[in-house]
This record gives sequence, structure tokens and C-alpha cells, in this order.
Amino acid sequence: MNIIGKNTGYIVNDVVYGDGGTCGPRIQPNLQLVYVFRGSCHIDAGDKSFELEEGQATLLLPGRVEYFVFAPDTCHGWSQACNAQLSPEAFNIIDSLPQCVAVSKRLEELHRMAMTCAGSLQPAEQSLQESLAESILACFLADAGASLTPNPPLPTAVERALDLIHNHYQEPLDLDALAVAAAISGPHLIRLFKEHLSTTPIRYLWQIRTREAINLLRNTGLGISEIAYRCGFQTPYHFSRVVRETAGASPRQVRHAAWSHPKVSE
Repeated sequence: MNIIGKNTGYIVNDVVYGDGGTCGPRIQPNLQLVYVFRGSCHIDAGDKSFELEEGQATLLLPGRVEYFVFAPDTCHGWSQACNAQLSPEAFNIIDSLPQCVAVSKRLEELHRMAMTCAGSLQPAEQSLQESLAESILACFLADAGASLTPNPPLPTAVERALDLIHNHYQEPLDLDALAVAAAISGPHLIRLFKEHLSTTPIRYLWQIRTREAINLLRNTGLGISEIAYRCGFQTPYHFSRVVRETAGASPRQVRHAAWSHPKVSE
């Protein structure tokens, strides 16, 4: 079966808590792998409370309230499947995995490679980092002994629409344009998206726009208005409203939270 399930992309990053620190409480929106390269971290996640020691990783399920307490000088990384839609069976399989799993050398190498792409605005570099983030999760699942099978192929019409969205999300797009690219009617395209991605084409488009905009907020010094226009938002006000709905914070707060701690450097 497909354990990771449908999602709207992958993200990878890392951070150092020089004097120690906390994160949360928060409700985990994603399927997130957290790993500690140096130091340690105490995690409360739902009804579970445990220590994540140096050289260990844990997989956190969406929908649970989490709180993290980091030891001083802790360096930890994470990789996540954004808005993963897990089946009940997949949820139970992940929940039954060992709480803490040793970080393998190949996972460390995948993370190191992914971070060489951090902050790049080049589409190829961003695509590479996303692919490596997906590989990190797959690597962990393999190391933990979970069964992982590839995603079933999507209909050609959906693939065509996705290709247009991912390569031209900055441009004005509507259902008619997506339907023309997919070579089917708009209503038919909506039905296929709901069946295979559990969303509509336009909702998916805005998910991609919002995800890319939040990535630019966190990883670049571009102005907020410029980011809004670069990612297909018609006004900074619309951008701010959507970011608040998605991240629970304003664009400035999202950037401040991302820049509050220094990132690991090579």
C-alpha cells in the first residue's frame, strides 16, 4: 500500500537551538519526520511523551498537539509531506512504528544534499530539494521496516493539468485554462481531481501558490508584496489573508518565525 498518501509537496530544513528553546504547542498539520544530529529534544505528541536523542529520528502524525523542548546547542532537521492524506490503515501502520529510529548514514547524506539547494529560486534546484525531501521520508520508512509502494499513476489529464500548475502557477490560471491543457471538460477535470487528489484543480492551484509563497517568505529576503505577485496573488491583502488562513500567522510573522534561529551552515 501507499503509506505516505496524497499530498501537496515535500519540505526539508534544519535549525540550531544555540541556548536551547521550545516549539509549540502546535497542531501538527503534516506528516513530519524529525531527526536530531546533535543534542536532544523532549517531545510531547498527543498521548506520547519521549526523548529524541542524538542520532535518532521520529515520525510525527498530523492532527496531534505537539510541544518540543530542546537541549542547548541542539541541531535538528525535519522533512515533511505537506497536508498528507493518510488512510486509516496507513495511519495505524505509521503509528505502530518504533517511536525512535536510528538515523542512517544514507538519511544524513540525503539531508545534506537537500540543504545544498536551500533558498534557491531556480525551479530545477527547488524540484531537486523536494525530491530529496521525499526520499528522506522514504528512507526513514525503509529503515523503520515499513512497507512502502509507489503512488499509482494519475490519469493523463490530471498529469497535464498538474504540469501546467507547477510550471505556471505564477500566471493567471483558471479552470478553463487547466481544462484546455488537460484536453477534457472542466467538470470532468474536477471529478478526476477529487477522485485522485481529494481536492479541486483551483484549490490545488492555490495550495501550490501558497506553499511556494511561504517558502519564499522563509528562505529569501524578497519583499512581501513582491512575493505575493511572483506567486500569482492579485494583491498583497489577498496574499496576507490566505497565509493567515493556511499558517495561522501573517506573512511577517511567518518570516520572523523562520528567521528566529540561525540555520546550520556547512
